[in-house]
Amino acid sequence: MNVYKINNLYIAAKDADSALGCYIDETDGMSDIFLGKMKEGDEYQVTISIKRLTSQEISTKTVECCWYGCEECEDKDDHIYYSYQELIDQAKEFPRMLAKEE
Repeated sequence: MNVYKINNLYIAAKDADSALGCYIDETDGMSDIFLGKMKEGDEYQVTISIKRLTSQEISTKTVECCWYGCEECEDKDDHIYYSYQELIDQAKEFPRMLAKEE
C-alpha cells in the first residue's frame, strides 16, 4: 500500500489514480481553489500536487491522533503520534484518507 499527498490530504491507495479518485470524493475537487470573477475569455490553469511518500516517511510517527483532544490523549500533556503505516494497518478499506494537513 502506498501513501500519496494530494494537495493537503494524505491518502492510502494502491496507485495514484485511486488516490486521486479518493481525493475528489473527499473534497469537491476545487475546495482550495478560488478563481473569483472571470471575465469573458479569461482562462485559468489549475494544478493539483501529488506526491508519493517514501517508505521512511510512511514509517515515521508524524500524524497526531486528533486536533482538539480525544480519548487517547485527554489525560496526557501532548498528542499521541502515529505513523501512516500504523493507520494503514488499522484500516479495512482502501483507498482512504489517512490525514489532513492544516
